[in-house]
Amino acid sequence: MGSDLALGVQSVRQMGQNFSHERSYLKTELLCEKNDLFSIKSGSSWKVQTELRNVKTKAVAPFRNHITRGSYRGGRLWRRQGASKPYIYKSIDQGQALVSNWSILAAVQSMALGANYTFQYFEDMERHFNDHSVGFMETFKASFSGHQRTLHGFYHRGRGLIPTFYWLSEDGRLLMARYGLTMLVYNANPILEQQPSTTWTEAS
Repeated sequence: MGSDLALGVQSVRQMGQNFSHERSYLKTELLCEKNDLFSIKSGSSWKVQTELRNVKTKAVAPFRNHITRGSYRGGRLWRRQGASKPYIYKSIDQGQALVSNWSILAAVQSMALGANYTFQYFEDMERHFNDHSVGFMETFKASFSGHQRTLHGFYHRGRGLIPTFYWLSEDGRLLMARYGLTMLVYNANPILEQQPSTTWTEAS
């Protein structure tokens, strides 16, 4: 296990611009290689659990909990949903790294300036794309509250993906990630998870 790394993922996504709106909770853990991209280890399995809270309508309630299981074995991606039997989702090239979107968030924080990589992209452990690339873009100065800061920029592009850009501090902290109209911003004291959320009941 010396060459393995367990990457734990927990996320909360607000589905509207109000804390009382539906909110999606996700949890999973991936077994990754200890390489520059934290690529998914061949022979590994995973379980992605999602729960929708603050559900507003009865029609949505039956789908509020969802579990997808998968594995990567012998150049094949396997998938299983609920009580169904596992099936082959896709056969892939074992000669190129298989990387999740969550691994990219971790990898850019230790990526060398000037580095560039090509890999297979496995978004949310559900959608597979060939020939994606990630790498260093530029270094520039930015002003925050009157203070000058040096930021290092990295890009991620490929089929099926809106070009994504990552901005890191000089010490490698990921401060911002932007794709399309969506932006992730580092916050040492996040408030979303501190807001109350409710599970669905028939009385709801």
